[in-house]
Amino acid sequence: SPTQSTVVSPTGPNSLPTCDEGNTEYGLFETDQKCPNDKHRLFRTSNNKKLSIEKCKKKCSNDPKCQFFSYGTNPTKNKWKGVCLGCEVSAEGKFDEFEGFDTFELCNRMNTNSPEAAPEPEIPAPSCTDGDAYELEGEDIICPLEHPTRLFRTEDYNPLNVEQCKQMCLNDADCQYFTLGNDGAEEKYLGVCMGCKADAVETPFDNHAGFDTYKLCEDRSTQEESPTKVPTVISDSPRASFAPVPCAPSSLSFSGSKLLQNNLDNQGPRLEDDNVIRYGSVGIVDGRQIDLEVTLKEDQIYERLSGNGYRCSNPDDTTCTSGEFGTINNDADKDTTFVFTFKDSLTDDVVTVPSFYFSVFDIDQGTKVREEYGITGFASAGYDSSNEEAIFLEGRESSTFCMEQPVANGNCLVAKSKKIGKLCDNPENPLDLGEFDCDNNQGNSKLRSFIVLYENTNQFEINWKTPCAKNCNYGRNFLFAFRSGLVSDCPTIVPVTIPTKAPIESMVPVTIPTEAPIESMGPSASPTKSGKPSTVRS
Repeated sequence: SPTQSTVVSPTGPNSLPTCDEGNTEYGLFETDQKCPNDKHRLFRTSNNKKLSIEKCKKKCSNDPKCQFFSYGTNPTKNKWKGVCLGCEVSAEGKFDEFEGFDTFELCNRMNTNSPEAAPEPEIPAPSCTDGDAYELEGEDIICPLEHPTRLFRTEDYNPLNVEQCKQMCLNDADCQYFTLGNDGAEEKYLGVCMGCKADAVETPFDNHAGFDTYKLCEDRSTQEESPTKVPTVISDSPRASFAPVPCAPSSLSFSGSKLLQNNLDNQGPRLEDDNVIRYGSVGIVDGRQIDLEVTLKEDQIYERLSGNGYRCSNPDDTTCTSGEFGTINNDADKDTTFVFTFKDSLTDDVVTVPSFYFSVFDIDQGTKVREEYGITGFASAGYDSSNEEAIFLEGRESSTFCMEQPVANGNCLVAKSKKIGKLCDNPENPLDLGEFDCDNNQGNSKLRSFIVLYENTNQFEINWKTPCAKNCNYGRNFLFAFRSGLVSDCPTIVPVTIPTKAPIESMVPVTIPTEAPIESMGPSASPTKSGKPSTVRS
């Protein structure tokens, strides 16, 4: 390991020890420097999600490739405080200068990960002639702004690396070029990713310093459009091969359930209730009725503007106590993780459900506020992987959110809104999804939804972001249910009461067809268990 000197930390007048001075866990390596935004970086946590330095150290320790971690100790912007980055041993000498970030080294990996023991090979630039997947098209150019050839753009202050941006382009069948903000860009543009069609080169590209544009080596200019595109299989998951969402015995449903509690985070609307949303009698497991309870994960920021509970048949009604969909409302510009737990209706014990579907619908946006969902731990997932009306990213390396998740969380999927939505396009029944044309808005609700299959699960989490740049004066609605029209005619198990004093069998076996594919849906991996304005738009 290189020789270090004691450096004064910006957090106080005392010097922090380095690894050479006997600190057995981690030591200060550099001040006002952070892990570079390139191939050496392993992860970066989100803004406004402050970690302690111990949790940052642990995140690095959990990744066998991580040697250094950078921590927002006293950054120039409050949203970067507690941001954590990790990088490989090869990042040494390549750190980015950045005021208010300290970089630390894991002491117990100094010898095994030392650059002397494993020198970094010289890696040539990717080239189509060398058989690579992409090559540099040009510097200081971007996919055309406000032009039909532009397919997508990620949000500011949410950096991707070149492999993640390439994967986003690969996931869109129309994408030929992708643009990435490099280290010379403004901080907010660093790692911003854009995608555009093959004919963007004729538009032409727009000039913009600090961005590089790449070309996929696969020629996509001659591909014919079809109503149903061939799903793009994301094969970067290290866990297992992917398979279609199968039919599964599951009787969970909001139909016939009742709203028992509706006071999430003590924000109403029923302030006399416990601080949860609880849906009673959503299904039967081992002859016992079970409820679904929704809470917030610890230290979450949440702000309700309108009704929670069920999506009422009348969109203007927010007081119904039954319905086909569950719904949660949140203000704009929030990043909130919700915890869903199954509980026994009588004993309140946590219940493990052998298998069940969970679906999220209406993934769209307003003129200012977008939606983004992150979910983990499922056995398999179904969605429109051609990304026509929403963006779906599956696999550990597919998105910043998935890269931040512990490996133990299992499979990971991110869904992002892409199209404007209006109240009239909301589905009325989870099983009835399809095309809509209303209020000057056309689309397909099936392409703005996803379904996951869980196995042997009693609790799962969903992260929901509502990004907004300015004029954030309205919220969004998170619409969810169990089985949906994204799985084809899969029969459910009907609970039957047996008239005997013997233990009740909760379900009658039914022959279930296996591997029933989901039309236009992308496959997934194997299981791992586990007084302000009040206008609301959907």
